[in-house]
Amino acid sequence: MGRAFLPEEAKHGSNRVVLLSDKIWRNRLGADANILGKAITLDGIAYSVVGVMPADFAFPHEAAFWLPLEVGGDPGNFRFGDNWEHSIVLDKHLPAEPNTTYPICTDGQRACPPEDCGGVPGFYELLDTLANPRHRRHKELRSWIGDEFNPETFSIDRVNRQLSLARRRNKKSAR
Repeated sequence: MGRAFLPEEAKHGSNRVVLLSDKIWRNRLGADANILGKAITLDGIAYSVVGVMPADFAFPHEAAFWLPLEVGGDPGNFRFGDNWEHSIVLDKHLPAEPNTTYPICTDGQRACPPEDCGGVPGFYELLDTLANPRHRRHKELRSWIGDEFNPETFSIDRVNRQLSLARRRNKKSAR
């Protein structure tokens, strides 16, 4: 119900808008059929409801609501939409463990999208095509991506290796 975010709504200083999960809309807002355009308050800030997501929508995971986020930023980036940004969700704050170097990843979901797959729309098209062996481009895209690619695989070890490399690069650039 409603609509998706408009590109201008992600710009800093634009009207604050929100998309609600079906669960929040039903359980907390009484499935109000007139919710579109109404204001709700999140962390003391008013947002105008522009849509309610379908009941089975869970990207990047089950969430209560979504806010627009501007991605891209660099006008010199001509990568045909493959300007990925990832969400990091802080579930809880735990005390630091002795002899542990931070930041560290403790959990995650799904593999990173492959380079040059066409951004978010291209990635979802790739997933749909790989899931359907009868799709006209299945063989082509499976050959391109390789047999080892599994979108459901997540490697904490790989993410922590990448965090460690980034930490070392940041230390060198800070000198």
